[in-house]
Amino acid sequence: MGGVGGQALGGVVGQHYGWQYALFLVGLLGILPGIAVFSLQEPARGHRSDVVSFWRLLSVPAFVAMIAAGTCITFASVSLLFWGVDFAVSYKEFSQSQASVDLSLIALIASVLGVLVGGYVADCLQKRFSYGRLLAIGGAFLIAAPFLIVAIQSDDQWMVLVGMCIAGFFMSWYHGPVTAVIHDMMPRRAHATSIGVYMFVTQLLGGWGPHLLGQISDFHDLQFSLQIAVGVMVFGALLMFLVIYFIRRDGIRHPILEAFHAEPGD
Repeated sequence: MGGVGGQALGGVVGQHYGWQYALFLVGLLGILPGIAVFSLQEPARGHRSDVVSFWRLLSVPAFVAMIAAGTCITFASVSLLFWGVDFAVSYKEFSQSQASVDLSLIALIASVLGVLVGGYVADCLQKRFSYGRLLAIGGAFLIAAPFLIVAIQSDDQWMVLVGMCIAGFFMSWYHGPVTAVIHDMMPRRAHATSIGVYMFVTQLLGGWGPHLLGQISDFHDLQFSLQIAVGVMVFGALLMFLVIYFIRRDGIRHPILEAFHAEPGD
């Protein structure tokens, strides 16, 4: 909701007053909910136990494959979000404010519904398969891909919006299950570390997507660059199925971490 609100507000304010004012306004508004963090209560903690090292976590093939998949997915998702408004304005004859507001509303509706439905479907599949949540993630991105292609290729503005909406719905299935999968794979004492490693690598490497695709668009065009982003996303979805292979081979909890699954609740 924050990302969507910022994009919509930034597009409207930026068109009338310039992008600098949009950044200052959104930054100031972001301080207000941030203050609420000080009211959170720190949960009670037990005795300190052995910490699982980074290298031990990176010895788990399923986790490494999941990081690679997440990097590709982040690369594509961030690129589509970053260049979406410019693409709609330059190639689909949207105005700046129209593109910002329309794409933001679509992203909001699709993302909220996608997160809720995706989490539910993933949990249902998990009851039947030890890799059920991964099936939901990989399958959803494969379903989203053709709708993205339709949105990128179509000259009809309504087709662009519909394609983006359906694609955004399925792409949002990723957000809830990915954390649950990592927690399933890792002992409780490594939950924060494993999520930290995953987020650090995927955001650091995947965050280069807009820059690289921008460079490609300078030599070709933005439409071609976004098609590359869809291809990278599909590759990331297929890597999720590689994670399934490793889980079926080694189990949801790799033997190398078995010694750390000794605490109650693991």
